[in-house]
Formats: sequence, C-alpha cells, structure tokens
Amino acid sequence: MKISALLAGVGVATLMVSGAQAADLLLPAQPVAPVVDTSIFSFDGFYAGVTGGGAWVSGGGSAGSIGVVAGANFTVADPILLGIEGQFDGLIYNGGLNGYDALILGKIGVLASPQVLVYASLGGGWVHDNAGGGTTVGTWAYGGGVEVAVTDNMSIRGEVLGLHMPDAVNQNAAKATIGVLFHF
Repeated sequence: MKISALLAGVGVATLMVSGAQAADLLLPAQPVAPVVDTSIFSFDGFYAGVTGGGAWVSGGGSAGSIGVVAGANFTVADPILLGIEGQFDGLIYNGGLNGYDALILGKIGVLASPQVLVYASLGGGWVHDNAGGGTTVGTWAYGGGVEVAVTDNMSIRGEVLGLHMPDAVNQNAAKATIGVLFHF
C-alpha cells in the first residue's frame, strides 16, 4: 500500500467526521420553556386593578384619567363569560383633579384563547365636572376592550368607552384606558 493512498483515506475519514460534527450544529434548538406559565390562568372570579388613559368631549376639551376598577366574571358556556364591573376615575384637566366618573357596567365576553378575552360593556353612572359650579350628570356607557393574561393571576387590558350624557351641554364623550388587573 502506498503512503499516498493511506493519507487520502485518513483525509476522507477526517472530513466525514468533521461533517458529522458540523451537522450536529444545525439541529433545531430545544424549545425554551415559557417564562410565565399562563396555562392555569382563569378570567372567572373576582378581579381588581388600576387604569389610566384619557377622555375627550364632543364639544372640545380633553382630560387625563386615572382610576380603579373591580368586578367579577362568570363562565356561562365555554367560551362565553358574563361579568359586572365598577369603575371610578379621577379626571385631570385645567392643572389638577377637577372631576370624576363613576360607572357600573355589565360585560359579555368571548375567550379568543385561554389567555385572551374580548368583551363588550354596557352600563351607566355619573360624571362630575368641577368647572361651572360643579355639576354631576347621569351618563350611559357603552364600548369594549381586550384583556390579556401575563401571569397566572395578572392581566393587562385596553378599553374604549363611549359616554352619552343626555343632560349635559356637550352630550357625548369617549374614554380610552389601559390597565393592570389582579385576579383572585
């Protein structure tokens, strides 16, 4: 046997082993475990949280809003939920806290996935405005939102509500908020 044939054989064997090792590098990565396990999350039951956003009045003008929310949801038939919720928001305009809204809403929602709830709201309450002697008017509220689970007991949500105040000069307003809710 010639030395050149032996060296060629060693070279081919070396290339084959190197190729096998390189192929190992191309294997798909193992799935990474989720940072947060939301598989045990449930929108059923009591929740409470904080919200922030803004409000806009049909006649012009706007206000910032910061508030609290509390409510409860109940599954009536998978994936349909019914709920009731109370909201209280302080309205910030003219350099300070100059009003509030207090609402009670009925909700109907659909689970788009185990971690996502899409819902519609309808209800009523009061809006108080400190400007012009401090008036309080009744309001109808309607709208909806989306809530997304982020841990096994916390969710974030975005909501938009229309407000109709039949006894006010500027009868229509809109309120958009985002919030963090804790589920118990």
